[in-house]
Amino acid sequence: MTGPDRYSFDSNVLVYAADRSVPAKRERALRVLELTAQKDTVCVLQSLGEFFHAVTRKRLLGAEDARRFVDSCKNVYPVFAAGVGDLDSALELRARRSISFWDALLASTAASAGCTVLLSEDMQDGEIVRGVRIADPFKHSLEELGLAP
Repeated sequence: MTGPDRYSFDSNVLVYAADRSVPAKRERALRVLELTAQKDTVCVLQSLGEFFHAVTRKRLLGAEDARRFVDSCKNVYPVFAAGVGDLDSALELRARRSISFWDALLASTAASAGCTVLLSEDMQDGEIVRGVRIADPFKHSLEELGLAP
């Protein structure tokens, strides 16, 4: 029998939470973040960096608003940074599987942080990477994700 899931999320969940041009996805992303804040969830440093880069490049948020968003995430979730072992794992995954380097690094870091579920729209839904199940939070119900209140 396994214990409860430990979650993390890809930067796309954070980006949608800030993107007012897609109201349905924004609402869902905000709900997912609200519910993961009540669960065992870590934020991978890479997701925060990718979020900041994406929202400032797309001009969804100015740099100061993006920084405040990142700061709020840091206040809610423990932040876990990649280590050298995660880099090595990502390079190995990239060499033997059809996965981008950045997705491999994110999944490897989430695995090192003890995550069992990585919420991502961009990665292959249902795939298991280093023991972490990829789940699309915009495709599955909150119940299916284990996030129902």
